[in-house]
Amino acid sequence: MAPPPLLTDPMIKWIRDLIADSSNYPDRDLCLWAFFTGTPCTILELNRIQVGDVLTKKGQMVKRFVIRGDKGFTGKAREVLFTNKSFTKFLKNYLDRLVGSDFIRGDNPDYYRGLDPLKPLFITKDGEGFSLTKAKVVATKDLPAHTLYKPDSLRRHILSFMSEGGVENPSSQSGRRTFATKLKRNNRHISQIHHLLGFTSLEATKRLIGNDPDDMGAIAAEAY
Repeated sequence: MAPPPLLTDPMIKWIRDLIADSSNYPDRDLCLWAFFTGTPCTILELNRIQVGDVLTKKGQMVKRFVIRGDKGFTGKAREVLFTNKSFTKFLKNYLDRLVGSDFIRGDNPDYYRGLDPLKPLFITKDGEGFSLTKAKVVATKDLPAHTLYKPDSLRRHILSFMSEGGVENPSSQSGRRTFATKLKRNNRHISQIHHLLGFTSLEATKRLIGNDPDDMGAIAAEAY
């Protein structure tokens, strides 16, 4: 199976500019695009982020937060760190927009800048979280029957950014592949990348960041 498309820096900026020019809710979508391309979160994990994950009770942006949901297949908590100023700018602008709306107001105006900490961070134009699709999974010899919740609505929304930006065969894994590949290019150890992604196996991480075009270009250059 072919790996998901890798998003280059010019491509990420091009799509960011498209969002700024054409989105009906640019502050949210710019923040969402930053989270998709700049964190190890899956789309389901993005769907689960709550206001209280990114804001303290005093209304200040947190420095880090633990990814909501399962602790990851590695068995350890995975975190998102807010240390990049360009990234945090998009989050700040979006939070300022939320504070100015009536969608997710909390009961105590002194907490969380007046926002309800239990409300989803990324909301639709109606002020609700992106809907989830329930799917029943039959039992196997390894797992009992269970229910999956798929973030189909948010996935379609994010993939529309890439489609409009000219990305062929856009994938919900493109953001994570881009995030992981950048770390690899910065010589981060595969075990660190694997932990951040939260894959079950190290092989899955290697497959996601394999066939790096930069690596192939360097190899090709050696032929002449």
